[in-house]
Amino acid sequence: MQTPELPRDFGGKLRAALEPAVDYRVAVPIDLGAGRCLYVVEVPRSMRAPHGVLVNGAWIFLKRTAVGSNDSKTYEEVRLAFQDTEMKRSKLALVSSELELIKAMAERVVGGIPEEIPNPPPLYRWAWVTRYPTTLLDSVLGDVFSLLAGRTEVWKAMAYIRDLVRVSNTLSESLGTLPFSALLGADKQKTDFQKEIRDYAVQLRERCEKTCEAIAGLLQPAV
Repeated sequence: MQTPELPRDFGGKLRAALEPAVDYRVAVPIDLGAGRCLYVVEVPRSMRAPHGVLVNGAWIFLKRTAVGSNDSKTYEEVRLAFQDTEMKRSKLALVSSELELIKAMAERVVGGIPEEIPNPPPLYRWAWVTRYPTTLLDSVLGDVFSLLAGRTEVWKAMAYIRDLVRVSNTLSESLGTLPFSALLGADKQKTDFQKEIRDYAVQLRERCEKTCEAIAGLLQPAV
């Protein structure tokens, strides 16, 4: 028999016995027949660990031992756990700031290069000078992977943005090496390169915005 109150009651017990709170998702009940059903609750890996557990009126932090038992963490273990999580969350926030910068630069490129490029093509300034940054993406992606466990789509989105940036930067650098003579067939290459740079900018603008929204959601406290 389905119990509509179960998700609410389950969440209430979690909030009463855990600090900080954790996220959870209750799947559609599985009908077992004979008036019975099975509820499956997913509790993804938390970005706010470690979590205190209320045991006999006292808050403690537990760790799983090699023999399968739960022991209390030492003060130093708790301190280091909080420090590690906060460091990773800070790095994720820094990545978001770099994505915001990439988005702003992409908007400038989209606005500075028209969709239809005349022939012979001029050399549009933002196609020539734009170099998107990847310093934080390059250095932080590996560090935040464990923090994003269970949300691999966010990590993949950041990795894909980094690849788009690398290709676009390469095109911008290549554009600067083309000869400026139509006799050498450079005009078509300039047109193609600038169109590609604009197309990548459109993608970067959209993907950076969505990824920043996802990161902001991950960094918000659970309610």
